[in-house]
Amino acid sequence: MPPTRRYLCFIPLVLVLAFGLRRASSSAPSDFAGYYYGGQALLHGRYDVAYDMTKLNDRIAADGCRNAFVSYSPFPPFTSLVFAPFLILPTNTARTAFNIVSIILFLMTLLRITRYLSTPPYLILALPIIF
Repeated sequence: MPPTRRYLCFIPLVLVLAFGLRRASSSAPSDFAGYYYGGQALLHGRYDVAYDMTKLNDRIAADGCRNAFVSYSPFPPFTSLVFAPFLILPTNTARTAFNIVSIILFLMTLLRITRYLSTPPYLILALPIIF
């Protein structure tokens, strides 16, 4: 199969992911706020803020995030290192950037695995329906 035809079957999936990205950028920060602010607190050495639900939620509310009630307690401290590059950005921009990076990594992985396993195009076309 020519390389251009191999990529055409990814178009519906990319459209579904773009739609999801657009919807996610206009929704409440939910779990992302916990990762973002909890990671920020841990990297700044404020462990009492990261693992105290009341203090963490007060910090999130003080930054202007509404409708977000989070708890950082079940997340390991390593999570703060994963989110460290995104902490230089404002919350909503960081969330969008994180989602874009995740989508790119997902598509790159899917492309490589479909080449390695010689996955038929109709299975790639079925992915948006599965999602």
